[in-house]
Amino acid sequence: MGDLVATCFSKLSRNYQFGWAIGEGLDIEAAKNKVGQVAGGLNTIKIIHSEISSSEIKMPLVSGCMKYF
Repeated sequence: MGDLVATCFSKLSRNYQFGWAIGEGLDIEAAKNKVGQVAGGLNTIKIIHSEISSSEIKMPLVSGCMKYF
């Protein structure tokens, strides 16, 4: 639980920094360059989307995130 909270709310989190950069209007490559490190959530979204694409599971947040790819 602590990791989830830190990832979502800590300005030091790579996922937070990446999401903030996307929110500022940067594209994925520019956001990755700005963060300077791998944001694990980026790969996680791709994997989850791949898994739900072949099922009847609905995950609107994941589908929305995939619009950036």
